[in-house]
Amino acid sequence: MNKHSNFVAGLCLYLLAGLFAFNSYADEVTIEYQGGTYIGEVVGGVPHGQGIWTHLNQKKYVGEFKDGLLNGQGTWKSAGMDSRIFNGRFVVSGRKPKKLTKAEEKKEKRRAE
Repeated sequence: MNKHSNFVAGLCLYLLAGLFAFNSYADEVTIEYQGGTYIGEVVGGVPHGQGIWTHLNQKKYVGEFKDGLLNGQGTWKSAGMDSRIFNGRFVVSGRKPKKLTKAEEKKEKRRAE
């Protein structure tokens, strides 16, 4: 084998190893979760990463999850005749999702820096 062949073989092995590592971390799947259906990335059997959760009563969240909880940028649509749509950063406060205020978003951003 020449140097070029060794390089190409090494590169292919590196890319395959990276692809395997990525896929073993977060897979996009469909699961029944918290009284609804979740489609998205899962780690350890719970939503983690980007996903869509739809409750049986048509509540819906599209966005980021962390350790099975709404956490990060997303869109929440409430259910019922007076359904509302909320866009922004979300955290779970108790058992209900909470949209962060602009002041809370700034505070969280400063803390992350």
